[in-house]
Amino acid sequence: MIGKVFAGKYKIIDEVGSGATSTVYMARNLDTNQILALKVLSQSSSTDAEFIRRFQREAVIIKNLNDPHIVRVYDFGCQDGIYFLAMEYVDGRPVSEELAKSGKLPLEKALNIAIQAAEGLQAAYRSGIVHRDIKPQNLMLDADGRLRIMDFGTARGGDLSSITVSNVFIGTPYYISPEQAEKGKSADIRSDLYSLGAVLFEMLSGKVPFQGDSAAMVVVKHMTDPVPSLTAQDPTIPSQIDQIVQKALAKDPAQRFQTPEEMRLVLKDALARVCRPAAPSPGVAREMPRPPVPAPPAATATPLLLSLESGQQFSVTVPECAIGRADPERGLYPHVDLQPLDLGRSVSRQHARIVCQGGTYFVMDAGSRNRTYLNQVALTPGQMYPLKDGDELWFGKVKVVFRLR
Repeated sequence: MIGKVFAGKYKIIDEVGSGATSTVYMARNLDTNQILALKVLSQSSSTDAEFIRRFQREAVIIKNLNDPHIVRVYDFGCQDGIYFLAMEYVDGRPVSEELAKSGKLPLEKALNIAIQAAEGLQAAYRSGIVHRDIKPQNLMLDADGRLRIMDFGTARGGDLSSITVSNVFIGTPYYISPEQAEKGKSADIRSDLYSLGAVLFEMLSGKVPFQGDSAAMVVVKHMTDPVPSLTAQDPTIPSQIDQIVQKALAKDPAQRFQTPEEMRLVLKDALARVCRPAAPSPGVAREMPRPPVPAPPAATATPLLLSLESGQQFSVTVPECAIGRADPERGLYPHVDLQPLDLGRSVSRQHARIVCQGGTYFVMDAGSRNRTYLNQVALTPGQMYPLKDGDELWFGKVKVVFRLR
C-alpha cells in the first residue's frame, strides 16, 4: 500500500496503525504538500454495507464539527472498491498508551485531559452529536499535550439513524453507560459524560471502575454496582475530585452532569483549587523554593551541538530549533538533522526542540519514541529544561554536547 495514491492526490508514505476493520496511514496531499492521515477500510469491510455506513457516518459527522479538540476530516471517497477517509494527522499517542506506560497519570495531567475532552464533547453536543464510544484509545494527545477526540464511527445525531454492530450494543464495556448497555434505552450526551468519568477514574487510579471475567459481567456491574471511591483507594486523591467522578458515574443520567460545559467548568475549578501552590502560613516568611536545576546565565553566545565522537557541529540559529531526522518523503526537514549520526534510526523525525527565551536556552522533548536525556536524566515530554554550557544531551542513542561559543 506504501506509495499508492488515492483520489489522484493522497500518496501513502507510511503505516501508522491498524485494526480489525481499517488501517491508518500517513499520507501527503500532492496538491498542497500537506501531511494527513488516511484511514482505509479493509477489503473485507469494504464489502460490508454496515461498516460502509459507519465509515460514511464518521465522514459526515466530523466534517461538520469544527473544534480544536476534535480530529478534522477533509475528504471521503472510494477507489477500486476501497473506502478511505482523509483526516488531520495528529503526531502523538492515545491516552491508552500513556496509561500502559505509566499505569496512572498525575492529577493535573488527568484533569487537563478530561477538561479538553469535555470541550470537544461540548462542540459535538451543540451539533446534536453523541459519540457513544469515549475511551482512552479514542483520546489522542499530541506532543504539546493538546487532545483530539477521534473515531466518530459509532456516533448518533441529527437525522443520522442508529447503527449497531452485529446486533449488540455499541461501546466498550469498561466505559459504557448503564443506559447504553440496556436494551431499548436511548443514550444522550450524558452517556458520553459517564464514559469520560470512567476514563478519568482510570487515569487517576490506574484501574477501570468495574472489572469482571467477561464483558457481560462488566456491563452488569456498570448497571448495578456502586462506584468505588477513588479517595478510599488512594488518600492522596482529594475528596473533591472523588465527588466529581462519582457524579459523572451516577447510574441515573439525571444525577450526572447535564452538559459537557457543566462538567468542564467543575473540572476547571477543581484543577485551580487542588493543583495551585498552597499559601504560606501566617508568620512564615515568604521564600521562593530553590529550583531543582540552577538557572544558567543568560546566553550571550551562539549555541551549537557538538558530537565528540565524530567532531560534527550543528549550529542552533533560530529561537525555536527543531531537532530530529529529515524525511523528504514526508516533507520533514528539522533545523538540526541528526540523521548522519543516527545509524540505528533511534532519533524521531520530530524528536526535540531547543528554545531561546529571555536569553536563556531550554531543551524540550517533543514526544519522541526513544526519549531525550539531559545529563543522563530522562526528560518529561512537553516540559522545558534549562541548558548550560557543557551539558550532555542524548537524542535516542545520539550523544551531543551543548556548547556556547
